[in-house]
Amino acid sequence: MLLLTLFTTGTMCRAARRYPAVKVRRVRYLTRDVWEFVPLEKEIRLHLDKNSLLEVEMGPLPEWPTSIQYKLAGHDSLWHLLEPGHPAYFYGFENKTYHLYARIVDVDGASPPVQLLTIHVRIPFYATYAVYIYVLLALLLLIIPYLYLRYRTRSLRRTNQILIEKERIAREVEKQRDRLSVMHKNLTDSIRYARKIQQALLPSDYYFHSQLPEAFILYMPRDIVSGDFYWVNNKDDRIFFAVADCTGHGVPGAFMSMIGFEILDKIINDQGIVHPGEILNILNYGISNTFSRGEEDLLLKDGMDISFCTLDRRKKILEFAGAFHILYMIRENKMLEYRGDRVSVGLGMEEKGEQFTNYEIPLQEGDKIYLFTDGFPDQFGGPKGKKYMYRRFRHLLLSIHELPMERQKQILYESFRYWQADYEQVDDVLIMGMDPLFRG
Repeated sequence: MLLLTLFTTGTMCRAARRYPAVKVRRVRYLTRDVWEFVPLEKEIRLHLDKNSLLEVEMGPLPEWPTSIQYKLAGHDSLWHLLEPGHPAYFYGFENKTYHLYARIVDVDGASPPVQLLTIHVRIPFYATYAVYIYVLLALLLLIIPYLYLRYRTRSLRRTNQILIEKERIAREVEKQRDRLSVMHKNLTDSIRYARKIQQALLPSDYYFHSQLPEAFILYMPRDIVSGDFYWVNNKDDRIFFAVADCTGHGVPGAFMSMIGFEILDKIINDQGIVHPGEILNILNYGISNTFSRGEEDLLLKDGMDISFCTLDRRKKILEFAGAFHILYMIRENKMLEYRGDRVSVGLGMEEKGEQFTNYEIPLQEGDKIYLFTDGFPDQFGGPKGKKYMYRRFRHLLLSIHELPMERQKQILYESFRYWQADYEQVDDVLIMGMDPLFRG
């Protein structure tokens, strides 16, 4: 059962400012693939399943150019932005009471929240877990006698050597399966613990935003652990940050990322190197030296693709060096590209006597910077199952770069999932976006 109580919102005010009234325009719910409309009356009784979808359409007067935020207390504590022309959807109800609140937001701030609906939810008995327990008990009452009779039958047929041999083989297979199950669980537990270690090495959200206040990180590992990582540091009034894609996914990439963390910390904190080109040269040597003991003892020919930047806000200078990575800068609605060298870090570039290119980029107010790995552009999906591609990725960034950073992050995430649809995620996804001169 679901009991809804409507409240008249009136006109919301904030200080001397008057806001329009938020009204509930329509309420309906989806059950058995059919939408049922709910009359806007004081009390309405509905028969809902646990996973029924409830739709509430609300809004201010059409001519008022404002936005609405809403939250369903008891369901979650966050305010959600209501997209213009779209209703709010709720599902996953429990036997409890919910309160729907709304408020008007615009450039001047937000109105006080107003309660629109009180929702009393009653889940039918047949949709509760108690029914499943009763069914399970009934099955057990049927299965236990059956298993007992089967056991007795096998005991009487033990004189047959063929059946005895088959039973022996079956027991051995069961043992092997149990061993594999235990091994799989232990391995999975170890990988999950490795994820905790990797997450502990990544910069915390607090530290990241303390260094780059107007910035975001979209981090979507393909597996439990990731071969992509991001890194932020601050020394001598310079901010250092990097986005890297290590060879492989999962555990191999995660191990490589941990090595990258360690070497980068030593380069900045111990050696005091500040120019990205020099930093990548030293990182290249450090990774090559880590995995190779000598000419005849080559353990690994893997490395990482990386974007590395040094930001000096006082001089308004951004330095960049890259290994198979590109830096995008949007200035005055135009996309500028700075391409890193076409070689991966750790694959012996120093043997050829070459050095990584160091770009020095003067910054202007309003510039937007984006660093990323190839997981987003390389994702298969869409109507024809093709890659997203860099051209479409650049167009998306140009269309959203003037929005707040957290909103950009949300759009990038939703665009990726929409494109991916039912396809598997092919690679780790990592995007760092920022307004480099914003100080908060």
